[in-house]
Amino acid sequence: MIREEIYDVVQPPTSGNCKPGWEYLYTGVSHHCYYFSSNTLSWNSAESWCRSHGARLAVIKSSTESRMLASKAERSHTSHGWWVGATDRKREGHWEWTNGESVTHYTDNWHYGEPSSKYHDEDCMELKQQFGWQWNDETCSTEHLFICKH
Repeated sequence: MIREEIYDVVQPPTSGNCKPGWEYLYTGVSHHCYYFSSNTLSWNSAESWCRSHGARLAVIKSSTESRMLASKAERSHTSHGWWVGATDRKREGHWEWTNGESVTHYTDNWHYGEPSSKYHDEDCMELKQQFGWQWNDETCSTEHLFICKH
């Protein structure tokens, strides 16, 4: 009985156990459930929404995953950006994912010249439509669509 409970906890999600409205996607390395919002929120509100549903804003673990999310964003036919789970609010220029990991890998996903902190308060990461869905730093209070990952 205990072995079965442990097995259930460590099993990756399958298409059958993503919550309604969430999508099961395989990133080439791992399986996850993603939620692509239809409403816009600030970065903080989006992260709170994700956490209230047992997830976080998407922590991108590979360039494959970043391309997959960008492709999904492109198919949404929206000009809104999509919030994902990185910020440099703790220390300017030091980007961290919402799980505390440093954004050190896959930095080629930043759009050329980004992160820029152009207005000195661009502390949250978005996938930006005008930049071909590459990463951009944006003011956290801006309302965008968002991607949660479980």
